[in-house]
Amino acid sequence: MFGKVKLETAVRFTMMCTRLSACLAPSTSASSLEIILHKVYWWIALCISLSFSLPIMYDLYLNRDDVNNIMLNMAELCPICTTTVKLFLCKYNEQKLQACVAELEHFVATASRRERQLLQHYVDRCISVHYFMLFCIVSTIFGFSSVPIFLPQPYPTHATYPFKVETDLLKNMIRAFQILAIVQTALFVSIDAQFSTLIWFTGARFELLSEELRKVSDVAQIHACVRKHQNVLRFAEDVNLLTRFVVSGVGISTAIGTICGGIQLLQDVTAMVKARFVSFVMVGALELFTYAWPAEHLVKISEDVGYSAYSARWTGQKPEMTNLLFIVMQRARKPASISVSGFIPMLSLDFYKSFLSTSFSYFTTLRATTMANTS
Repeated sequence: MFGKVKLETAVRFTMMCTRLSACLAPSTSASSLEIILHKVYWWIALCISLSFSLPIMYDLYLNRDDVNNIMLNMAELCPICTTTVKLFLCKYNEQKLQACVAELEHFVATASRRERQLLQHYVDRCISVHYFMLFCIVSTIFGFSSVPIFLPQPYPTHATYPFKVETDLLKNMIRAFQILAIVQTALFVSIDAQFSTLIWFTGARFELLSEELRKVSDVAQIHACVRKHQNVLRFAEDVNLLTRFVVSGVGISTAIGTICGGIQLLQDVTAMVKARFVSFVMVGALELFTYAWPAEHLVKISEDVGYSAYSARWTGQKPEMTNLLFIVMQRARKPASISVSGFIPMLSLDFYKSFLSTSFSYFTTLRATTMANTS
């Protein structure tokens, strides 16, 4: 529909958006000035996020007896709080994230013809989901930013400031700041796309390794495959360490946002209010999906390495070769995955479906309670 997106274009665009969100540090070859500017930019992004959330929290406190207002404030706070969490987590794992992205860049730059074909296949496979997600993000930005135009509400969000806002200049400045903060919050979805790209990339490396294992015919080749397997497993563990807490934050935000945002769709409100929360809920659901889909693929494709080792030409070969193949098969029985102890045993599409089902169950219960209190 939009034409084919080249591999390099997809990687560069994702990295550019992630750097704009202040979550990705400059490369190790960057100048001192670039590093300083990034640090200043990170603090500015943090200040914007905190300054955006505090007035909404204040409004939540002032109207704590109004259940509908609580639901509305919670829906607006979820993505803002997730933004703050992503900032701190990416800062904490700055060097590891930088190293993983650098490895991705190097692999793409030096990829063989077959490797490029496979990576391009992965881009073609998931680009439509990212297009749809981008559409929902833009719709959400427009829906919230245009609230003062279409609704009798002074600001894009339900925020209350602990000082008098009387002059038009101050009101316009607050509106401009909130729109800037909304755009920044939406931009932070790019870090999910970056982590999703790293998970897909890990799966692609496992798939390439499986192809090589099926073709091995001597000890030297199997030694090379074992080394590659260890490197890919190490990279997969790094990606898991990077993404697991971000996935946890996104999961909690998705649950609360889906519940509170969904309740707004059932309220007796204007079509404009419902329209902005439709895209809002869709972004939340897609955000977690961008992790669950590649994570499930990663589990399956890392298990396939064991089957590929079994399919190798091992009959009649030296014992050393069969022993090495057996070690690869044994290790592949424990697949690479994205998991969080005590919260996400193994991220997959089944977990995603179960998670959404549970969220909608809570939504139904909370909706019934809200209607009873209103009555």
